[in-house]
Amino acid sequence: MEMHPEARGSQEWDESSIFERVNELRPLWMERGACRSHSVNEFFPDRGRNIEIAQAKAICRTCPVIVPCLEYALDRPGLQGIWGGRSIRQRHELMKGRRIA
Repeated sequence: MEMHPEARGSQEWDESSIFERVNELRPLWMERGACRSHSVNEFFPDRGRNIEIAQAKAICRTCPVIVPCLEYALDRPGLQGIWGGRSIRQRHELMKGRRIA
């Protein structure tokens, strides 16, 4: 299997080093998200779970970084869950409107 050149080397990858690397790649605005004090599962409710979806969106409405969060999700069309206070279906609708304009 071909590996990325930076992955070759003698560094051992364990769960904590992978977690640290993911955190390094995360946009800085995510550190200020209202979601940080909640379980990630709250933002990935099962389809049709309207109460859970509404609760996640309510958390988003209090968030100081709701706009960059939504922009982040709009730039990644396949991203699942509630981002920027919108479901994936709502984000697809927004994108359709952007293409028409």
